[in-house]
Amino acid sequence: TLNLLLDRGADPNKCKVPLPVLFVAIMAGDTETVRRLLLSGAQTGISLSLERKGLYPLHVAAALPGPESPKIIELLLHALSDPDARASDQNEIYELDKVSITIRKSCRSHRTPTPEEGGRTALHMICQRETDHSQNASKAVALLLSHRARTDLLWSGHSPLSLAISSGNDMAVDVLLKGGADPNIPLGLGVGNALCALSNFSYNLDMLIKAGADMLMPVHIGDLEGTAVDYAHFSFDSRIANTPFNTLNMEERETFKSRRHLLGLMGDLLRYKAVKRQTVYELSPSLKQLRFCYHCGLSAAVTLSECTRCHKVLYCSTHCKLKAWNKGHKQE
Repeated sequence: TLNLLLDRGADPNKCKVPLPVLFVAIMAGDTETVRRLLLSGAQTGISLSLERKGLYPLHVAAALPGPESPKIIELLLHALSDPDARASDQNEIYELDKVSITIRKSCRSHRTPTPEEGGRTALHMICQRETDHSQNASKAVALLLSHRARTDLLWSGHSPLSLAISSGNDMAVDVLLKGGADPNIPLGLGVGNALCALSNFSYNLDMLIKAGADMLMPVHIGDLEGTAVDYAHFSFDSRIANTPFNTLNMEERETFKSRRHLLGLMGDLLRYKAVKRQTVYELSPSLKQLRFCYHCGLSAAVTLSECTRCHKVLYCSTHCKLKAWNKGHKQE
């Protein structure tokens, strides 16, 4: 029936109620129908209404789960779809960030130059997926990158890379990093950078560090300047962090332990990076120029005092001083 109508001159762009027919075919995951509609002149540059977030066909294909997604994305790109078309959802807040909306609002007040903010692109849609973290998603990301989709556009403060980190889509993270996505670009709305996104959600740090993510890159937390380590500490649920461990329920204890593990790992990486940079550039005989706690890595909103033994490193508390001494500073 479809072929008969198109052969007789039916216009695939004529009707927009309830949706343009191309959108319906994409939502159905019908690759062959999408192909036939495109060959018959279906336009890829038409967006939905503002009530439907102004999505383009490429957005719908990017949100589609399963193997049909990359196939349809490829068809749309070959039909000259704009890989950077932006939806009209620039005022939305990423769902997983709503729990930390207070700190994000406070961070927003500090005007730091960031890449272009706006609505979601197809890359954002794919990287935001909470399911189908498979070859399908990574293939779709690779297709968009091959058509020069930009990785530095922001939505809700996030780049495609930080969204992939937040959603745990490690395959997409790998493809983005190999495709040249910069892990150090400053993000918006208090997100910080890719390492800060990591501090909000458990993820394997190795991939970002190997791709050149800079643990020492300055990050603004409200009116303070620190690092991704400071951001991680400030974004930790203060109630759980300051509640005696034995009074937490089982779920809160797991959250406490996993976050403490992540904070410890980030502190170790910061210290390693700082020592390495100090050695390479020979800035000074001490680490005091790079002002951070030599144990936990905190640099913002803390009072730092030097080690009373070596006078070359700094600590934010007696607790950190003793921990670092027993952990290895004694041998150093």
